Amino acid sequence: MALHSKAEPWNEKNCVIKKMKIVVVTPYFIPHRGGIGTIVHEIGKRHVQDGHQVTIICPDYGDEYLENLDGMRIIRVPGTDILSKIGINFPLASLSMRQWLKQYISDADIVHVHGFLFLPSIYARSIAVKYNKPLVITEHVGHVKLDNSFLNFIQSMAIQIIGRSLCSSS
Repeated sequence: MALHSKAEPWNEKNCVIKKMKIVVVTPYFIPHRGGIGTIVHEIGKRHVQDGHQVTIICPDYGDEYLENLDGMRIIRVPGTDILSKIGINFPLASLSMRQWLKQYISDADIVHVHGFLFLPSIYARSIAVKYNKPLVITEHVGHVKLDNSFLNFIQSMAIQIIGRSLCSSS
C-alpha cells in the first residue's frame, strides 16, 4: 500500500534552515589519533560549510588555549589521559572546562556531545539542562572489554547509570 501526502514536495525554495550556534563537546580532538577526533573534525567542517557557527570544547594535554581551525572555534582545556597507562581510555579535563561550557552552552542553539561516559559530556549535559538547550549524543564505542573483571563491572554499571541519565535528557 502506498502512502500519499498532500504536502508540497521538499525543495530548497520551501525549506528555511536556521543558522545555528553549535557547541560540540568531545573527549578527543585532532591531532589526537583515533576515530572520535577525526569524526568531530569532519562533522564540524560540514556544519561550517552550511553556515553554522561551531565551537568545539575538548581536553588537551598542554596549556589552555583557543584556536581557529577550518572555521571552527576550538577551546582546548588542560587535561590528562593518565588512566590510559593502566588500559582505561578516560581523559580528564581541568575544572576550567565547566566555565567554558557554561559560557558557550548558555548562548548555543544546540549541544552535541561525543561519548556519554566521559566527564566533559556529563558536565555538558548538566549545563545544557540548566539552560534548556537541546542535547545530541553520539556514542562511538559502547562497552570496551577490559582485562580486569572488576573494571568491566564498574564500566557496565556506569553505562547503566550515567548512560540512562544522560540519554533521558537528549
